[in-house]
Amino acid sequence: AYLLMADRVVTLSLLAQPSPSPLGVLADALQRGARQGLRRIDEETATSGLLRGIDALSVRMRGVGHMGDAVVVQGLWLVAGDVLYTCLAQGADLDTVDRVQADVAAGLRLPGMEC
Repeated sequence: AYLLMADRVVTLSLLAQPSPSPLGVLADALQRGARQGLRRIDEETATSGLLRGIDALSVRMRGVGHMGDAVVVQGLWLVAGDVLYTCLAQGADLDTVDRVQADVAAGLRLPGMEC
């Protein structure tokens, strides 16, 4: 989905797929996949732990995209049961991408997730 927020475009990708592997096993591959939207990475942070009782990995990357523009990528992955949930937000403005990702994370209602 493409969102237009205050003249800023954010790409939002949401996916749920079967996954027999725990998040710790998948973490490196998920981060590598998120990096594909960037030609150069200037900053990258990753945190893992529980999000409302569900195993979660969160990644923020800032850098330059393949067209030479500034890009921010926010990734959030969660494993609930045997399902991997992916939430990726990407755009040029850090505050806008952060807000979209925070709103998505706050609105999640996954099996086993504490409200």
